[in-house]
Amino acid sequence: MSPFAECTLKKSLGQIDSYDPDPPVTDGASIFVGDNNMLVKMLTQILANQEELQQEMKESLEQICEDTKESHKQLRDDTNESLRQLQEDTKESLKRNSKEHFKTPNSSSSSQRPVVAASSSSKNSLP
Repeated sequence: MSPFAECTLKKSLGQIDSYDPDPPVTDGASIFVGDNNMLVKMLTQILANQEELQQEMKESLEQICEDTKESHKQLRDDTNESLRQLQEDTKESLKRNSKEHFKTPNSSSSSQRPVVAASSSSKNSLP
């Protein structure tokens, strides 16, 4: 039904007082002042909700950023401590290994027999 025919029908039923030859372009539904007020209220609420959501998102992102910084700092501190401990352990191990590697027969205790002497005496005892 054309807008003119619809308006004529409504006028004949007493629903409207006059015909607007240039009605606002709509999707076929008539928009009245009451509908506009309702739409304005709805849009205002949508905008308020959007602003609230944006604020919540901003706060969430700030918290995530802060948590990430703290986590990164803790990870860095833990890594540095592990590296310090590894360095100390490596120094200790090198000291022990160097002492054992560079032992001379004179520096060994008198109760220990040199390995070379033990092997040569065992050869002499064979028939």
